[in-house]
Amino acid sequence: MEQRAIDSIIIKLIENRISEEESVLLLEWMEVAENKTYFDEFVETSYLIHSKNSFDYSDSLKKAQKKIHRKKGFRQVEFLKYAAMLVLFLGVGYFFIGKLDNHTIPKGLHSKNQDIVLEMSNGEHLTILDSAQQVFRNKKGSLLTVQQGNKLNYQNKTTTKDLVYNKLIIPYGKTFAVILSDGTLVHLNSGTTLRFPEKFVQGQNRMVFVDGEAYFKVAKDKKHPFIVNSKEVNIRVTGTEFNVSNYDEDQNINTVLAEGAIQMYSDKETYNEKKAVKVKPNELAAWDKNSKRLAVSAVDVANYIAWKDGILIFKHMKFKDIIKKMERHFNVKIKNQNQKLNEEVFTARFENSTVEHVLKSFKSLYGINYSIINNEITIK
Repeated sequence: MEQRAIDSIIIKLIENRISEEESVLLLEWMEVAENKTYFDEFVETSYLIHSKNSFDYSDSLKKAQKKIHRKKGFRQVEFLKYAAMLVLFLGVGYFFIGKLDNHTIPKGLHSKNQDIVLEMSNGEHLTILDSAQQVFRNKKGSLLTVQQGNKLNYQNKTTTKDLVYNKLIIPYGKTFAVILSDGTLVHLNSGTTLRFPEKFVQGQNRMVFVDGEAYFKVAKDKKHPFIVNSKEVNIRVTGTEFNVSNYDEDQNINTVLAEGAIQMYSDKETYNEKKAVKVKPNELAAWDKNSKRLAVSAVDVANYIAWKDGILIFKHMKFKDIIKKMERHFNVKIKNQNQKLNEEVFTARFENSTVEHVLKSFKSLYGINYSIINNEITIK
């Protein structure tokens, strides 16, 4: 089939004008891996134009399924894989995004009510109230930090000779931000801990430690390199924006560069400019925890930093990894009894949605069943 004809069919799919016969042709065409890749790229580009549309392709695809089944040599399992992927990608995923006004807890689920905690250098724990305006002082009565809604502000022009660390602990289901003493802004995702100095010391590197996921907008200071330790890898910058994710349950430590430049090296090694791996904007540096190797590839940065705006994006993600992301984002426990789903790959996008909205989408488009008992979601 000519490329122009394929492009026309995909556009009709996006605009909800696709016929039953065209659905059959498109699904069969997508059996080829190269065609599936082309389809993904075409749709991502078209999203910017057609994102205001809302539609459901279930009926056309179900009719297409019956026709394809009658064709010799086409296996049912292959159709179900592509059809489910296509419906989720288009019906709810990248286009039809249910926007909700708030993150209400669905019936049957109860928030664990975990608080954001600031741990002082002396071991004292302070509770950070949601969206509050408050001032924190140390035991000497000196100003430590100011809470301004959903962020702490440590920015202070005074200097110090002693390096004193604080720790900010973000539970599942919440996000927060902190402005460090040098003006660096750090967005912290759910389930993240950031260890950082109350004040950076003149003449020393600006070093922080992160467990979880964080987006850094680093204040420029060439004389004092900013170093983020993400357990096994150090990320060295002088002023740039990047995202790092190093949750314990993930196989890779991922760093995505939005702008500027960063250098990465093992935390077991001393920094060497010639040996450090340089990462450019729109690149992902993935450190494999098993092989201890770093691989760099081109990516769409927006997919990795959307969490800052309350957006969940699953980009060619296995269902077992989607579950992990949902547990952190919504602060729920999910038990999957449908093991066949674990390796299935989905692409979807949800903006300001509840966990129930996401589950209902998977149920309607893929046919999964789930129950909610004692704050635990069970997928059957």
